[in-house]
Parts: sequence; structure tokens; C-alpha cells
Amino acid sequence: MTSQQFELNFKNNENTFKSVLKRGHFSIFFEVQPPTQDCNLSTVLSRLEKCKEILQQENEFHQGFAITDKLYYRNRFNTLDFASELCTDHREKHLIFLSGKGVSSDNFEETVKAANQMGFLNIVPVSGGKLIDENIKDIRNTQFSESVDVLKFIENNKNDLFSGCVVNPFKYTPSDLFSQYYKLIKKINFGANFIITQVGWDLLKHQELRWFLEKRECYIPSLARMLFLKPELIEQIVSGNYSGIHISPDFLNILRKESKFSYTQFMAAQWRRMQIYAAGLYFLGYSGIVISGIETPDEMRTALKKIGEALGEFKNFSDWREAYFNYLARSEMAPYPYRFYIYKNLFSDAYVDSAKESNIILPKPSKVEKIKYSLSKKLYSNSNANDKRILFLLKKFFAGCLKCKSEKCYLNLTNFICPLQCPKKMRNGPCGDTKADGSCELTNKECIHSKIFKMSNWQKEFDFLEERYIPK
Repeated sequence: MTSQQFELNFKNNENTFKSVLKRGHFSIFFEVQPPTQDCNLSTVLSRLEKCKEILQQENEFHQGFAITDKLYYRNRFNTLDFASELCTDHREKHLIFLSGKGVSSDNFEETVKAANQMGFLNIVPVSGGKLIDENIKDIRNTQFSESVDVLKFIENNKNDLFSGCVVNPFKYTPSDLFSQYYKLIKKINFGANFIITQVGWDLLKHQELRWFLEKRECYIPSLARMLFLKPELIEQIVSGNYSGIHISPDFLNILRKESKFSYTQFMAAQWRRMQIYAAGLYFLGYSGIVISGIETPDEMRTALKKIGEALGEFKNFSDWREAYFNYLARSEMAPYPYRFYIYKNLFSDAYVDSAKESNIILPKPSKVEKIKYSLSKKLYSNSNANDKRILFLLKKFFAGCLKCKSEKCYLNLTNFICPLQCPKKMRNGPCGDTKADGSCELTNKECIHSKIFKMSNWQKEFDFLEERYIPK
């Protein structure tokens, strides 16, 4: 995959997607997963060939595939091999998600190099997550290469890649939300050029993310990932099979009512929801959407038509906002009782100038956690300069140290809390898959990065959460 032939055949002088973002044009990507290995690849490619023909037609949008990696189910075809068969030309139009799950950092970097040489320039590295049939033991025994590592690698190596990152703004406790946002800033600092949100239906959270970034003067293009719902998906999401996706009780009631409709009525409700959300994201300042769940050429053609109609239906943000509230009948989209928002006047305006912060009370560590911190600081404040075996038992007791394979100890860079207590061993911040209450999806305990955030709040030291790189 690293031959010069790929480079000669598939690299173009201009990255179409990058140029579209600069011009401020709206993009629509349709998510495609490599098929499972028991599928007939030729049949899958033949079906998608008709989808590709639709994307090649002239339209008011930039259109492309978003090809995912290691998502939901195992035993799929290699993502780059599949992408190269599907996208035989204009590869710079599409997005490629590359997962660090189950691969070493070196192998992840080699995959990124191969993508570059094959002409897939818009790379979104992700750390990866739990498959539907996996448990905590499976995850603890799996290696995860963090997206931050790959973004840093891409930034430090001169190439043609245009890298993006993923964030989950659908967090409803202060520790969970701010630790997620600080990691996002770290990703941007280490080279991310655009953002893609995880799936969620709370448009207040979409606006909160945009306002937060603009308040931080991070004027970075953002795309929102949308899931086109079908009857069989609803109960799977509610049962927790799709990590990091939250549905409020009110929204669940809406979906269950819709599931009792005839199939035609149900699908009409989903198309209207897509129209309302696509138009809302446009007015909130998003540069495009990534749609999951559209699987046939007819569905793709309908989606493009209806989104185009929606963008022409509403004249301005106020016009759209009225239609949105009427559509939802004032339903609460936050997963009650968890409903923390940074700003108290979201949707009052489309622009950040009107943003007013809520009365934010950030959580602080317990007395026991404070004592452990104080003792740790005295015992091994220079842990990064010492052999990791020094005072290991004390580190294990006070900081939860797991005797990692790192050459040095970096506890002093994480407020003396070992981040490797995370089942995925995320060192540079949280994944996006915590539950609505902020707990880990695997252990049901408080996310270790929320604990690190609380300690940072107590110490009034937030800079390291978005600036310090914690190596392996």
C-alpha cells in the first residue's frame, strides 16, 4: 500500500474537501462501513457504485463518502483496502476514519502513511471503542492507540494530509463535559484541522460546542454526525448497544410513538427530522453533516433532495428556531436528570456574542482525594525524572498506578492520578463513550479523566489538560 504507483495515480494537486471548507460551502457525507468478511465484496461494491454515481452529480453541496473503521461489529474488510476498491478516483473528496483499536502506534502511523500515498487525504484518526459483543475483559486486553498520538505524528511529518478529530458534545455533567472539551482543544493544538461530532439529537449541545470554540477563538470548521433512525435501531440504542449515544425520556417517547406508525408514516417522520436538523446545523454554523444509516441509492438521492429543500425552506435562524420548537413540542432533549449546559441562553441567537454563561459550580475532589494528592506531591513530584520502580507500592496506593510499560512515570503531569486506570488506557483525555451520568461505560465508575479534571479545578490548573502530551 505504500508504493509510488499509488502516489502517482491517485494524488491530486488540490484537496477538494479542504477547498470547500475554505469557501464555506456545506458538505454532506454518507457513512459507509466496510462489509463483514462473510459478505460478497463484489456485490457490495456494485451496490455502492450506484451511490457513487449519485455523489458525482452536480449539486449545491460537496458530497462524499465517510468510510469508517472497526465500528460496532468485528471481522470487517480492511478499511483502506475497501476504500481503495470503492473510491477509484477523486479520493480527496472523501473522509477516512482510521481506528487505533487493536494496533500499535507504529502500525497506526504506517496505515496513515499508506492512506496518504493512496490519495486519501482527509483522515480522521479515532482511538476506537467497544464493539457490541465485547465486555470489559476484552477491552482491557486490547491495545488502543490514541488519536492524539496520530494527530501529533501527522502534524510533525510533512505530508498532504488534512486531519480531523472527533468530539462528543453530548455530555451532561460538568466534569464529563469539560474534560471532553479540554481534550478537544488538545487535539486542535496537536494538528486537527476540522471537527466531527459523535451522534446526538440535542441541538442545544451542538450550539454549545460552537459557542465554546468561538469563545476560545478556535475558528475551526465543524461537521455533525447524524444517525438516520429506522425501527430496528431504536431499541438497540436504548439498550446501550451504541456507546456514547444518549436519548432523553421525552425523545424516546417521540420515537416509540413513531414506531407505531405505518412504515410509510414512520419514514416520513424521519425524513422531516433530518430536514429540521440539517437546516438547524447549517444556521448554527456547521460546515456539513455526516449521515449514518442511509444505505441505498434511493435513500441517498432522497436525502440530498430533502436537505436541499430544507435549506431553502427557512429564511433565517429565527424562522428555523420557531419551526424546530413547534416540531419538538418543547420536548426535553437532555437525558434527565442530567442536563448541564455551559450557557443559559442557548438558541436565543445564532451568534456567540449573545452567549451568557450559566452559574457553573464545578465539582471538587473529596477530602480523601485531596490528602492522596498532597502526599503524592511530596513523595514523587519528580516522577517523570525517576525510574518508575521507585516507590511503586506508594504510587499504587495513592495514585492507582498500574505499573505501565512506559520508560518514565508521568503522574506529575496528570495530578498524580494514573490515567491508565481507564480500561482503554487513554492517557491524553477521555473517550467519548461515557454514560449520561459521566460514568465509564465499562466499569460504571466515575471516568478517571473526570477525576483528573476535578483535581485540576481544585488546583486551578487547567492548562495542562489541553497542552501537555502524555507519551507512552
